[in-house]
Amino acid sequence: MIWAMLVMSSIISHYTSSYSDRPSGPFSSIMMRLAKGLSNLLRWGGKSLAIINAIWIIAGGMLQFTSIYDNCYCNSSVLGKGVHAAYYLVITNDLNLGQIKAAWFGALALGCSTSLGFIFYMSLVSDLVPM
Repeated sequence: MIWAMLVMSSIISHYTSSYSDRPSGPFSSIMMRLAKGLSNLLRWGGKSLAIINAIWIIAGGMLQFTSIYDNCYCNSSVLGKGVHAAYYLVITNDLNLGQIKAAWFGALALGCSTSLGFIFYMSLVSDLVPM
């Protein structure tokens, strides 16, 4: 949602800046002012929501690392599974650990290749020689 707000703000801002130098009538002038206002509103709203989202993520991580969530109510699923099946043990062996490491390295490779692909694409768009 935040991404869509910022992209729409950018599109509307581009629209208003590309048509602002042309002579126009009073209706077009009102539409340009409304489009600029909408662009600013979407940009400010998107940035505000992004800041609130970042604060929420950081606060949640801090609460998790300070063991706020480490109590008997949060560690169990009594409401979902009932009293008899609320706790279960996870037994890991070498096979599971190998699969977890393989999935972790695969996710790391996918993330890095996506980032490198984006950097390469941006260098093509900006007419720079890729590194």
